[in-house]
Amino acid sequence: MINLKDAKAYLHVDSGDEDEVIKGMLKQARGLVADVARMEPDDVEDTTVGKQAVYYTLGYLFEHRNEADLHGLTLDIRSFLCGVREAAF
Repeated sequence: MINLKDAKAYLHVDSGDEDEVIKGMLKQARGLVADVARMEPDDVEDTTVGKQAVYYTLGYLFEHRNEADLHGLTLDIRSFLCGVREAAF
């Protein structure tokens, strides 16, 4: 699983000022990717593409925190996960 240290390294954040914000966004990213993949959150990060999708989602949420296009983001994630996405819940 992606931890706070890995998330901060990916986002190029050195200070601890936004740790709580990053933790919350990481939780949101995991949940969104898991929902799109139709998998449990822990199972998503067991796949390389799932882990990449979580990083991508985290980066998007961090950079666009004030004007995120969640519909567009969801479509991007769906494209990422087309090979591992479960057919049904």
